[in-house]
Amino acid sequence: MEWQVFTLWWYVILSIIGIVFLPTTRLLFARFYDQGYAFSKIIGILAITYTTFVLGTLKIAPFTPATLIGIVIAAGIVNAFIYKKNQRSVYLF
Repeated sequence: MEWQVFTLWWYVILSIIGIVFLPTTRLLFARFYDQGYAFSKIIGILAITYTTFVLGTLKIAPFTPATLIGIVIAAGIVNAFIYKKNQRSVYLF
């Protein structure tokens, strides 16, 4: 039963990352039928891991859960600004 809880938690975290990065993928893949929804989780994971790698390599921030949460929150703020800026061009598919 324990592995099912971890699997569900993993799926929820990935879904949150996908929702957070959806404005970026809609901007990058505007001509796609689904506006890049399929790539939102992939781009989110890549952006979070690359940012964590750079911050850790340059010794700006340690590799801790707090750093990862901070990066996701910062990405959410940036994507909220992207959403607000392009709100008129965003439509439901």
